[in-house]
Amino acid sequence: MTFPHLDGRAEKLAEELDLAPDVAEWLAVAALHAGCFLRTQYCDYCDVRRQRAAETVASLITQNLVVEIPGDDGLGLLCRITNKRVYRVLGIANVRHRRLDSWRYMCHRLLSLDYVLDHPGLPWLPTEEEKLACFERLGVPRTDLPYREYGGVVGTTRRYFANKHPIAVDVQQMSAVFVYADSDEQSPKGLRGWRKEHAPLWSRLHEQGFRLSIVHAGRNPELATKARNIFEGWSRDAANEAELSRMQRELGRLEAALENHDDHVLDEYGGFSRALSYAGKLEGRLEQKIDVAGYRAAYDVWLSSRIHPQGSWHNVLGPRLSEAQSTGGKP
Repeated sequence: MTFPHLDGRAEKLAEELDLAPDVAEWLAVAALHAGCFLRTQYCDYCDVRRQRAAETVASLITQNLVVEIPGDDGLGLLCRITNKRVYRVLGIANVRHRRLDSWRYMCHRLLSLDYVLDHPGLPWLPTEEEKLACFERLGVPRTDLPYREYGGVVGTTRRYFANKHPIAVDVQQMSAVFVYADSDEQSPKGLRGWRKEHAPLWSRLHEQGFRLSIVHAGRNPELATKARNIFEGWSRDAANEAELSRMQRELGRLEAALENHDDHVLDEYGGFSRALSYAGKLEGRLEQKIDVAGYRAAYDVWLSSRIHPQGSWHNVLGPRLSEAQSTGGKP
């Protein structure tokens, strides 16, 4: 295995927790990108047999580094990295990956990890701090970065890139990859919302000459087909950017004429009332398309070969340890 973006974190984890180098590297990448993993992912990527995977997981459970619980959708056993020491050593003590979330969100994490496993050489930005530092170095203002605000007893906290979808940026090659890990939402709403949040950032990168790759990562072929159709529409919208600019100019001219009662312009549209009505229609059409202006990208759809229903996986080391049976997760 080799993940350049770990940048020494795996070696530090191996030293601090007395782990074999390959196990430390696996634990580091899984903790940074998901906080959990499936044995199928470990077996397939590390090219080991089920017996070896079971032994590794059993050892991590014995060291109180992980717990194992039943996965949903017939995926077998889900290994959760719950020990605080792992995250402290990696420098991400406050990440929410230790927590048990809904299965939809856990599946989102697994897909994020799976895409990284298939593209280990990309310069991934696994943490909020690394993403902020990268884009600030590129001169992108924080107002153009996606964020969400969370209220609490001590006030409001703003978190950037809160959805934790994978992002890789290669400044030398002037390329960036943005991945939407879709946990079978069966709806394009989430994908479109994610795009709307990121469009200002993508526009800034496009202006600087970055080649953008936007990927829908999933495990459902039917959903992948929906995503591919949406991407085709986005590509057509980008190709019609000249028409979009024309509509914006026309709306600006109309608004100025309406405000100044410029009869010369208003008469072109049949008078004040018809001009006002047409301006409203233009504004509505622009609201549907405004988020596509300002950037161009290559779109792709990726399907996981590891995360799919396959029935329960027998634990060759004996009865399965559940979270209730294990002491894993204590510091």
